[in-house]
Amino acid sequence: MPQMPVARFPSIAPPTVSIFASYPSTTPQSLNDSVVLLVQRELSRVKNLLYFESSADTLGLATIIVTVDRRGSGRSCPRSCDPPAVDGRRPLRSAGRW
Repeated sequence: MPQMPVARFPSIAPPTVSIFASYPSTTPQSLNDSVVLLVQRELSRVKNLLYFESSADTLGLATIIVTVDRRGSGRSCPRSCDPPAVDGRRPLRSAGRW
């Protein structure tokens, strides 16, 4: 059976990066205001960002799921490389300096 090169397979779903934060003993609104909004503001600078969604709960846990478009990155990257994670590190470091 002949093997098809990996590059010929279509991209089915855009890559995502999940970000989790824990801030025990706080309200969802406080968690959103003090953590989630800061991260979202910095994430909006990530190249090729398609969208992100977030939630905060009464246990002090926040989740942000970031979806990016790998095709628009303008660079070739092997399958082992994760452009969303690479592009997302810098803004997250900035958000962590509050």
